Order: sequence, then C-alpha cells, then structure tokens
Amino acid sequence: MFVVPEKRQRIHPGQRHNRLVLQGVPFYGHASKQLGVFKCDCGEVFIASVGPVFRGESKSCGCLQKEWAQGGKGGWKHGDARSRLYQTWKNMKLRCSLASHKSYGRYGGRGIRVCDEWQSYPAFQEWANSNGYDDSLTLDRIDLNQGYFPENCRWADRKQQANNRSSSVIAVAFGRSMTLAEWAGQPECVVPYYTLWSRVSRGWPIEQAITRPTNRSQRITTTIGIGGIDALAAMRKK
Repeated sequence: MFVVPEKRQRIHPGQRHNRLVLQGVPFYGHASKQLGVFKCDCGEVFIASVGPVFRGESKSCGCLQKEWAQGGKGGWKHGDARSRLYQTWKNMKLRCSLASHKSYGRYGGRGIRVCDEWQSYPAFQEWANSNGYDDSLTLDRIDLNQGYFPENCRWADRKQQANNRSSSVIAVAFGRSMTLAEWAGQPECVVPYYTLWSRVSRGWPIEQAITRPTNRSQRITTTIGIGGIDALAAMRKK
C-alpha cells in the first residue's frame, strides 16, 4: 500500500491521464522528479515521472508513438487513425468542445454536444459501419437543435443534407410555425435570412431573432420612418 502525504492528496491511484492510469506513488523526491507506477491501456506497467503524465506530455508507455509511426495500422485497437471516418469523428468532437474551432459558435457554442458513448472512437466506428457508412456520405443530425447521438444521426448524401439545413428547421413564434426561410419573408422579420439563421444558430430566442433590428435596420427606420417600414411590409405580402 502506498502512503500519500496529506499535501499530495490530489494525486491518488485510479487517476487516468490519456492512456495511463496511476496505480500508486512509490517515491517522493523533488516535485519535478516525483515518480508513480502507471498502467498503460496496452497492458504495460512501468514507473515514470508524475509531472509529465499529469501535464499531458506523456500519453502512453510509448505505444502511441509506435502506432503513429506505423500510420495507425499497428497496435491501436481501431487501426483507423488516418481514415476519413476517424477524421469525421475527430472533427465532430472538436467543433463541439474546442472554443477556438472555427465552427464552435454553430455547435458547442449553442449547446450541441457529443454523447458519452461516442467519446470513444471504436463505439462511433461500430455505429457507423452498422448504419450504412461509406466515404461518399457525411454525418448528418436529423434534428439540428439536438446533439450527436445514435438516434439523432444518420449518413446522408448532399441532397439529404440540403433538405435538412437550418432553413428547413421549424421555428415557432407568435403562435405560428414556419421554417426560418419562411420567417425571413414575414413582415415581423426585420433582418435578412442569413442574419436570422446566424442568430438562431447562436442560440437566440426565435422571437428576438426575428424582431430585433440590426444597426443597418435601425438606420433605415430612421431614414424612411415607421410608416415606410409598414408600407414595405405591406408590399412584401403581395
């Protein structure tokens, strides 16, 4: 049994860091040289400095580097690291969790998440291969307001994805139900379709997204007056 001093309670057996699970702490030296017993997911048990493991600098016993050197075709259990399917999985997770990702605002930024099951690539790979995946298809969410989980996802071609884009999402406002494209053509909507779509994608309440003017809309209102806005709305109904 390894005795962990009180000041080191944050380090305890069972902690996982990437592929490594801490088994115990046999020796305390200088903080940078503190050692621990680790077990790698590949089964290897070894002693290593705790610091680099906890900081994410050491991710495995060395097997991970060997697998990448073999192009993902070695001992990694899914052997798929350079495949299109693996990249689909990785990009799905990044746009839902990495705030610096270019698409985060349309995914993670508005609450779209990847389910716990699909945090593991092999589980995602098994679902994909059991549900018609091939390299000509892309991952599509059936309900664009829900996250990534088996019941809400499918493999779709370009035509199917076009039919499921945000303009086809039904939005309920003022007691009426329409697609975003239809709402953009209503007199209550004071912004163009792209602005409306962008707002809804970022999580705006639909009625606020429809009725809140942009700075440009405010300038137009000031220039032509409320009566002019009403006249334009009447013309759009014809």
